[in-house]
Formats: sequence, C-alpha cells, structure tokens
Amino acid sequence: MSMILKNTLDAGALNVVAKVYHETMWAEYIVRLYVNGTHLTDADYFAETLDDAMETQQVMFNRAVTQQISDRETEFMNQIDGSAPYKL
Repeated sequence: MSMILKNTLDAGALNVVAKVYHETMWAEYIVRLYVNGTHLTDADYFAETLDDAMETQQVMFNRAVTQQISDRETEFMNQIDGSAPYKL
C-alpha cells in the first residue's frame, strides 16, 4: 500500500488537520481527519476522484473547526462562572 499526500488543511492552534491521500494500489483517494493530534478513523472518507476528496475534505475540516470553536467557547464560559453557557 502506497499513499501519497495530495493536500493538507491545518487550523493551527485549533488542532484540526484534514489530509487527502492518493492510495495507489486501489487507485482511490482517502480523506483523513485529525483532531487534537488523534486520527479519527471512523471519519475516513474514500473517493474515486480528487475533486470529490477535496470537496469532502473542506466540509469535514470546516465542521471540525466549528466544533472546536464551540467547545472552546463552552469551556471558557464554564471557567468564568462554573456553570453551563449563558442562554439568550
């Protein structure tokens, strides 16, 4: 099995990385998502085309970044008052 890295999206301090690999043996593309340094294997996506893989990579990346931001906001609010976030 030979995998060639084709593209990487990295959110830096938010610890979200999404990578697209080309798996040459099976002639397919694999999108892998990493959050806080952990490969989320259940999120792996297999595609026949690079375009499909890249589009899916962007969607996965955006959702993971949004979730990380939400989690950090919740954590911050809990540190301020020791309870759940404020409801408007």
